[in-house]
Amino acid sequence: MDGYFNPYMNPYLNPYQYQAQKHEQNVVRVSGYEGAKNYAMGPNSSVFLLDESGILIWCVTTDGAGYKTIHPYDISPHQEPPKPEESQLTDILNKLNNLEARMNELTSNFTATKQTGVRWNDDSSDSK
Repeated sequence: MDGYFNPYMNPYLNPYQYQAQKHEQNVVRVSGYEGAKNYAMGPNSSVFLLDESGILIWCVTTDGAGYKTIHPYDISPHQEPPKPEESQLTDILNKLNNLEARMNELTSNFTATKQTGVRWNDDSSDSK
């Protein structure tokens, strides 16, 4: 008896009128641009339409006057990137270790030069 004979309830309000509506979600398929263009829509709405070819999704929007704007988007199946091989990782690790050793050497030479005031001679400058 929800609300019947309740003096504080609006007598013109039907309590069964506002039941929850079931929203059904489906994938809408169309055939090419013409199918997307002919899909019926109200003003101020938007929808994604799957092309039957399986490689396009159409994004269709309408403005307040109901005029459509249609944009195609390419779709492709997701592929995981290939994992690097162990030899590639070992090679990268060796290069990083060599770089670290070279940086430590240069840092120690710079520190020694700064403390003694003697200029350190780089081998690469002799090749000119």
